Amino acid sequence: MQNLTQPANRSYLIAAGGALLALIAFLFIPFVHLQANIGARSSSTSPQQTTSSGTDLHGAILTGINGGVWINVLLIALILLVVALLIYRSQNPFGIARVNAETQIRWGQYLLIGLGVIGLLFQFLIPGLVTSGVNTFIDAFKNSLGGLSSLMDAFLSIDISASLLTGGWIFIVGMLAVIAGGALPLIPRTAVHPHMQPGQYPPAGYPPQQTSGQYPPAGYPPQQTSGQYPQYPQYPQGEQYGAPTPQYPQQPEGQYPQQSAPQYPQQLEGQYPPYPQNPQQP
Repeated sequence: MQNLTQPANRSYLIAAGGALLALIAFLFIPFVHLQANIGARSSSTSPQQTTSSGTDLHGAILTGINGGVWINVLLIALILLVVALLIYRSQNPFGIARVNAETQIRWGQYLLIGLGVIGLLFQFLIPGLVTSGVNTFIDAFKNSLGGLSSLMDAFLSIDISASLLTGGWIFIVGMLAVIAGGALPLIPRTAVHPHMQPGQYPPAGYPPQQTSGQYPPAGYPPQQTSGQYPQYPQYPQGEQYGAPTPQYPQQPEGQYPQQSAPQYPQQLEGQYPPYPQNPQQP
């Protein structure tokens, strides 16, 4: 069951659902309408009277009229088999060791598309197969009459026609679903910008547009004469940059500027400076 829930197998489930829908339509829904126009006359000179009769036939009855209708069931079985191989044997669907799994999966997808197209086109041949089957049965009945067959042709004529009914058109819809299930994995996914989240579009102006006919922009890179190095900007001589350097007055060589030592009030040895006295309160 885990394989059925994987996102990569959703398209195959669509194909399997279309095949099952076609099978239900073939077996349980009226598939073909058979119309018989019978003309009879009482004598060679009397006018012919035509009687019409029609009936709806399911797929199981159609297989009895013409065995070629069994191709529908065979196509459905092959579609379900291919879907099962693609879902449950994704590492080696068709058991070919010389071919990698990706190529085998691609073959399976093409096979689903091909089976769906065959099933779609075959439905338009079924009315002709049913008509030919009924006419074959009538001819065999006439041949069994021997000499009476010519007399029967003189007084009795039968015209058979067939057309698809609801079941036939539902079968076609199921084959379209099979084709879609095989084609969806082949559609390339839209590339997403690596720095964007899914569902977002690139901002306006991305990628940068260049003027028509110019790439790269005119003047880039600067062209240099052969054998010369690129020229760098020259600054005027004597111009100083940065913070100015402080200048001191020049002194004779070997002499440093004399600084006067701070002078403090002289105290006698053993004496301390007097503390300030607070004024006496009255």
